[in-house]
Amino acid sequence: MTTMVLDCETIPLITDEIRKEVADSIRVPGSYSKPDTIANWESSVKPGLVEAELARGGLDATRGRLLSFSYAIDDDDPVCIMHDDERTLLQAAMGEISDCPAGTVYVGFNHTGFDLPFIRRRAWANGLVVPRRPYKVKPWDDCLLDLMLLWAPDRDGRISLDKLCRVLGVPSPKASGFSGADVWPAYQRGELDTIQRYALADVVATRECYRRMR
Repeated sequence: MTTMVLDCETIPLITDEIRKEVADSIRVPGSYSKPDTIANWESSVKPGLVEAELARGGLDATRGRLLSFSYAIDDDDPVCIMHDDERTLLQAAMGEISDCPAGTVYVGFNHTGFDLPFIRRRAWANGLVVPRRPYKVKPWDDCLLDLMLLWAPDRDGRISLDKLCRVLGVPSPKASGFSGADVWPAYQRGELDTIQRYALADVVATRECYRRMR
């Protein structure tokens, strides 16, 4: 049986249209009534709120884009694909997914809830055809293994990858102090190597957790 451990990193997709949409959604507090108070809030507080909301866009496929796709096949060294052009990156990512032989199990951490749906939605946004596996499979096909759900299928028992690593004795990709929340700031600083190292560490940690849980 072949296994593909996969993970993706995403960043906000900031356009004039998205910026306007976000700005329009942030309204002055209802308790403010004086024109001067409202004007001061608009100029000094709202810009920061808009930027903070834009920064969260990487969690939403309508306001974010794929930055990297990382994977490891069985015991092979992990690979991280990055490209400035999202369409090219998506084609490469879906090509790697599709090239896996029949019977491959796609392993990840919350990849059924985030990574794979995000890739599919961004593929649609870029006019690409989504591969049959693992998206168009029969309900009884066991091609997906999500370690977060394997640990606890109910929401109250959910665990983070960092905590799962600690419990299982696996080096955490967050040990360096870098986490998913740091990807966007690092991208803005041009620190692509740092992001790539983190993405690869995520795959390695997920694979090691999988080995202890299977």
